[in-house]
Amino acid sequence: MNNKELKFKRQIHFEGRNGYFNSIGLKITKFDKDNILNIYPITSKNNVAKCLIEIPVEEIDDLIEILKKIK
Repeated sequence: MNNKELKFKRQIHFEGRNGYFNSIGLKITKFDKDNILNIYPITSKNNVAKCLIEIPVEEIDDLIEILKKIK
């Protein structure tokens, strides 16, 4: 399993089941056997939130290109 964290320079928000929450970063996880990248927000209390985005590994390059265009 690979785990990485991206900490933001400023606090932002994410929307979960129970409302809006403060976020200070993202936890990115990929299990060796899966072809799925999992992205979780990190709360302002430095906990991984109960919120998940799954991205197929084969789509990562396309996602990066889209993010570069948005920037």
